[in-house]
Amino acid sequence: MAVLEPVALLLIERQVPMVFHTGVGIPPELAAGNPDLVVCIKPTSPDRLVRHLRRQMNEPKASDA
Repeated sequence: MAVLEPVALLLIERQVPMVFHTGVGIPPELAAGNPDLVVCIKPTSPDRLVRHLRRQMNEPKASDA
């Protein structure tokens, strides 16, 4: 299990919005189990990154619906 997986899984469980900005992607198991995760592979334009962050921050949580 990669170092980020336990943290990512906890944040997913708590419905905390997130965007992964990485040069190598995320572990296949994490991606397969969570197809809605937003992953921006470096290099990512600042505009694209900000757009994804805004969407995540403005998206209502499942518990709010």
